[in-house]
Amino acid sequence: MRFSIFNNNTSQDQSQEYIEEPFFKHAREENKLNCIQIFHGLLISLMMVCLQFTGDYLGDIQNHNIQLPDTFTRSSFSGCWHLADYFEPLYMFWIGFNIQMSINKKHKRTLTLWGSLLLKFFTLLFFGFFINSIICGFDYSQYRMMGFFQRVIIINFFILVLHLYADKKVQYFIVIIFSLASIGITTTVKGKTIDCPHVNVKIPQCNGISYLDYSLFNSNHMQYTQYDEDGLFSILNIILIVYVGYSFGSVLKAFGNKNVKRVLIYWIIFSLILGFIGLITYIQWTFIPPVYSLNFTMFCSGLSGIVLLILFTTVDLSHKKYPILTKISYPFIWFGKNGLFLFGVRCLIESIFLKYNLTLKIVNKIGFFSTDSMNGLLYNFLFYIVFLIISFCLHKTNICFRF
Repeated sequence: MRFSIFNNNTSQDQSQEYIEEPFFKHAREENKLNCIQIFHGLLISLMMVCLQFTGDYLGDIQNHNIQLPDTFTRSSFSGCWHLADYFEPLYMFWIGFNIQMSINKKHKRTLTLWGSLLLKFFTLLFFGFFINSIICGFDYSQYRMMGFFQRVIIINFFILVLHLYADKKVQYFIVIIFSLASIGITTTVKGKTIDCPHVNVKIPQCNGISYLDYSLFNSNHMQYTQYDEDGLFSILNIILIVYVGYSFGSVLKAFGNKNVKRVLIYWIIFSLILGFIGLITYIQWTFIPPVYSLNFTMFCSGLSGIVLLILFTTVDLSHKKYPILTKISYPFIWFGKNGLFLFGVRCLIESIFLKYNLTLKIVNKIGFFSTDSMNGLLYNFLFYIVFLIISFCLHKTNICFRF
């Protein structure tokens, strides 16, 4: 069974000339699979609907304590049975897969590509810093250094450098070293300066990775006194899930045009193995999403592979037999083309609303449900509808903002 990785109206020779362009362009016909856009759009949609009003990437806001229903929030520290725990790990998987499918190594020494990468890096880094500045009221004595956008661009840039300049053996070596370093830090660093929340774990995660974040930034520049959910040193574990996504893309590139069944078999085997190891180790060490404990990362890697497999088979492989599936996925394709841009604008609006206490007023005005948590969820959903309309307009005008 054969399957072309690229759209039928785009030759393979043309696809080799594809270079990501910075930020804004009129979109030509994409050389991407629909599952890449849908995966991205689905995650951004869920992140918008489950956007929390305290903590997370928006900082710890006083007197704005509107909590969503527990199912739609992140776990406080340990455990991972809340829906929002999975969005960022799956997004990291998508970053690796997208890099493999989008950037061609033959362009690694062009100034155009490096100019684009550096422009993206510093712009998105500045954007994350700016959102945090609004949240803290431009009081830099209480400024949070890390955040979702900072961590995304740091990881994206790191994997891009590996993709462009390192061969497979070097990539494997670096990923293994990072994973071993993470295990070593969590089991040997015994920071006593901060009080960590009590969790029933045998590996002192909070006194390891989080303690290093504390040592570098101190509590005034972290999300919480004990840890930061978007901390810097948790990148040691995140690299694993990003590289798993990158490897899934490698398999598709290598065999997709020859034998797609082989691709599906590899994806299923790798996903089940990673997910199984994560669950087995959960018996001894609970999942700790904020610092990306290694077992949590492996479980999410397996879960990400299964989600990608489902999207790939139902949309890209079955689009002719079941066109209704592609039509249903159109909203996520619209979101996927401008996903991070739309999510950034949503976070910027929310940070301004929180700063001037507008979120609380709007949620109270909604009053459709008897609880603030459900009204907060409806508030997020209404915002999502607005941004869905915006994504449709951007799609119809062939505009893409690339990050």
